[in-house]
Amino acid sequence: KELDAAHQRGAFDKLVIACPPQMLGDLRAALSKHVAGLVVAELNKDLVKTPEHELLGHFQDVPAISGAA
Repeated sequence: KELDAAHQRGAFDKLVIACPPQMLGDLRAALSKHVAGLVVAELNKDLVKTPEHELLGHFQDVPAISGAA
């Protein structure tokens, strides 16, 4: 519901999901059909303890972020 509300407020028009594989299935099941349709990429990695300055490097191969799409 929070992601639906955020999208309605114009907070995002595309969504990239990054989470551990076991969480990814749970998250997919919890997303509304509308928000699920906004997912442009998924990254099967646990980045919780990753320093902020290293985060972007994990997304360089994601076309939706790198501009290659």
